[in-house]
Amino acid sequence: MRFNVAKSAVTCLACGLFLGGALMLASCEPAHITPPLSISWRAAWTRGIVLQITNRHSSHLDCKVYAISADRQKTSSTYRCIIKSGEMQEIGFLELDGWYLDPGEKVVISVSGYAMDMQVTWDDSGVYYGIYLP
Repeated sequence: MRFNVAKSAVTCLACGLFLGGALMLASCEPAHITPPLSISWRAAWTRGIVLQITNRHSSHLDCKVYAISADRQKTSSTYRCIIKSGEMQEIGFLELDGWYLDPGEKVVISVSGYAMDMQVTWDDSGVYYGIYLP
């Protein structure tokens, strides 16, 4: 039995899918690295902020949101959501089971199928910044 895999082998080798003599032909697409999210925020009605996550992808995204206390006195809180294409999900006190998002606290957003997580942090002046975590 013979297979003509020369072109596929080159493509898969470029993707790093040739492992231990076994040629993986099932998936030669490049891995998704960073999630296609836009992050914004608004002031909460009570205290802290409400995180606004917008899906910029053409299909829905399965997200897990982890809030981590700045002073490490509180345990982390987790919220899972599915955000439809082009839609926004707000994450705040209600979604995080009574957790107020205050300055200095970190929020990590993990999206299924993406290699890197996004971390968002606010300072006392309300300016936020995001980085990608491996």
